[in-house]
Amino acid sequence: MITDTDDNRLDEIDEDYSDYLEEISGELRTANDKKGLGALYILDICKKNGDGNKHPTNAEIRKILSDYPYDLRLERQAVAQTLGLLRNEGLIPCERPNAGRQDNPEKYKTANSRRSLGLLYIYRIILKHSDDGHHLKNEEIRKLLEDPPYSLKLERKAVARNIGLLHNEGFIFNDRTGSWCTESYPYNRYL
Repeated sequence: MITDTDDNRLDEIDEDYSDYLEEISGELRTANDKKGLGALYILDICKKNGDGNKHPTNAEIRKILSDYPYDLRLERQAVAQTLGLLRNEGLIPCERPNAGRQDNPEKYKTANSRRSLGLLYIYRIILKHSDDGHHLKNEEIRKLLEDPPYSLKLERKAVARNIGLLHNEGFIFNDRTGSWCTESYPYNRYL
């Protein structure tokens, strides 16, 4: 027979478990959001830690990513694919030009791999086409993404999610009037 004290204890357990699930889902959401910023972080690491013609190795990048301030763990394949995409975009140098890395640029041009650079492209668009006096709406950003040189079609929700990530990490400003960026942010010199 269940007494009132047992009911109260069960309610406490349910409440504790609900809090735990909320906390875990928040941590997972944060981890996935940080993975979305991986390309921007890898670009930052390559620019800060590389000399003009060479960037850090995959293992070095993964080690740096796991430390503060990035606190992000990516698999070796994810880092390698991101490095290939950044090379093909001309954002980092190809350290071994005769190694075939740029001989087959189509390798990294699939829809999914290009979509993974969507956040970087959105950041670049906001940086180039906005300022304190001119804010970009999400629809304007989507249209600019679909035009060359990006030629990338993203859903409305994906654009909004990427803008939210950039805003939450402090890369851009965002309010009801749109999104904009100032030139004083340190990442701007890479793009």
